[in-house]
Amino acid sequence: MRPTMTRLLSHFAVPILALLATSGFAQRPLTTNTLSLDSPSTTPRATMDDVAWLVGRWRGTGFGGEVEETWGPALGGTMIGTFRLVRGGKPDFYELLVLEPAGGSLTYKVKHFHADLRGWEAKDACVSFPLVRIRKNEICFHGLTLRREGDACVHYLAMRQKDGKQREVSLRYVRAGGSAPPAEPAAARAASIEGLAPLLGTWSPEADKEHIVHDYSWTVGRQALRLREGYRAGRPEAAQLDGLVFLDPANGTIRFVAVAGHGKGQGRVFDGTYTVHGDGRIERTYRVTYRTLADVPGEQLGGMTRRYREVYTLAGNRLSATLEWWRDGRWQPFGRGTYALERRRS
Repeated sequence: MRPTMTRLLSHFAVPILALLATSGFAQRPLTTNTLSLDSPSTTPRATMDDVAWLVGRWRGTGFGGEVEETWGPALGGTMIGTFRLVRGGKPDFYELLVLEPAGGSLTYKVKHFHADLRGWEAKDACVSFPLVRIRKNEICFHGLTLRREGDACVHYLAMRQKDGKQREVSLRYVRAGGSAPPAEPAAARAASIEGLAPLLGTWSPEADKEHIVHDYSWTVGRQALRLREGYRAGRPEAAQLDGLVFLDPANGTIRFVAVAGHGKGQGRVFDGTYTVHGDGRIERTYRVTYRTLADVPGEQLGGMTRRYREVYTLAGNRLSATLEWWRDGRWQPFGRGTYALERRRS
């Protein structure tokens, strides 16, 4: 257990301002209103909650005709939508749309069909748009921007021309009456961080109770959790990691930000989210930004950031966890891939 966690904790840093600038990833304009993703490793963290405002029926104009797009609420971790274009009173083409998780971020996938349902793409192919930037009323995928203005929404799409240049096309929608997504009660959002209460206390491996791996405690007013990791008992000021877990008012997610203050990984940064699952498991998904290339695990993967995921299963004063990182398009075990802890003090 300790080699795995020590290896992980020794990997984290960069100034704290870089952590808080969630939109400051490598990106550049593709057209006036669309962005290009320069590196897959720089996609921002996001969940289905961030795009829930899309749910409902939208109607408008674009491509020289009438357009309609309909999105259903998240189910099974994804959102499904449909699109159709009508020109001259007849269907022109359809799209099947999918929003799905991708390593702590999101990807927008599209499959096109002619009016007779013959597919445009090959049988197993689709068009994918990785996430580049996300704001309260704007979702920017690579070459595709969705911008909300009240009950209106404009989609900007970058389309490559034969000469290699990009031309911007816009589709203008208005939400159809009665199709707004149900609002989540404010009380339910505010109480969500209470779901992390089972983590309160200090946690150590059974073989070394003086080694504190996790230390969770409430801040004043129970508005956030203080998190410290990787220190010897009685010396919390020497923690390898120090951070906060709090409810993000912008989107209702449980946010996690921290910086490595001591040890080999001094200055490296964590940025991620917690999710409390219905079965009681707690998931922590986060990005680590590294200070030097020599510190980055899997240097051949390129970039200065890596994504990690831990899933905690708690039974009383015992915690078992899986530890993974995002590599080659999927989650894979990091180090030994699992560890177990006991609560030393609540």
